[in-house]
Amino acid sequence: MVSIFNFESDFRDYLKKIMQERNVSYRAFAQKAGLDVRVIHDIINKSKHLSNANALKLSKALKHTKNEREYFIQLIQVTQAKNDEEQDFFHDLLLKIRSETGDSQSVIVDKYEYFTTVRHSAIRSLIVLFPFKDDYQRLGDMLSPPVSAEEAKQSVRLLERLGMVKQDANGNYQLNEINISADISDEAKRRFHRECTELVKRQIFYCYPDDCQVLNATVGMSRTTYEIVCDEIGKLCDKVLKLIKTEKEADRVYQIQLALVPLSGKVDTEK
Repeated sequence: MVSIFNFESDFRDYLKKIMQERNVSYRAFAQKAGLDVRVIHDIINKSKHLSNANALKLSKALKHTKNEREYFIQLIQVTQAKNDEEQDFFHDLLLKIRSETGDSQSVIVDKYEYFTTVRHSAIRSLIVLFPFKDDYQRLGDMLSPPVSAEEAKQSVRLLERLGMVKQDANGNYQLNEINISADISDEAKRRFHRECTELVKRQIFYCYPDDCQVLNATVGMSRTTYEIVCDEIGKLCDKVLKLIKTEKEADRVYQIQLALVPLSGKVDTEK
């Protein structure tokens, strides 16, 4: 059964899925909502924005509950946001609505929350490096840039709820190797990568040259070579992570980031 709460980036994907599940045509959906069939077609095919008035008509036709209607309206705001700042703002409101729908959705909300800031992953790596005993102020101060004691506490509680850290018999934290990205949309992951990139930019400016390693290369390559390079980067990441797992004297948290992005469109080499 299609649930609107499983959609967090594009309301049109939800409409397509729900129409497919219910075997409803554009015309039948339009008639039920009291709209012109061309309006429905243009909205779903991304050639027309959905107004608040028409959104309420669609929600009524879909027989949404109060929470579903609020979520649907907010999902439209996320989809039609004019920039990243607007999208992030509306997405936070979207999560607030979803968190009020019950425990099953709260788990998904927690997973998404993990990917909203690098702070959570940094604290996850930091908390296992020393005997942490609820001194959240110290934990927050150890990060660069530092965070408040309350923010550090929120991260630890989130990690515990997600099962990403656990305490041993002595009360010391240990890592749990689990994958929480399965329910997270590509859009949410892109936002997380953007957050990581902003943090790296800051750290390059403030850290000592001996404390960071930055390598850059601007090159031309074919799609075939691009795929080979991606494969090699994946192998390198696996090798680095295996090396880190054997580490016995870790005393600092680092952010490792590799990016391969296009700087031009495809060139017609025949001309």
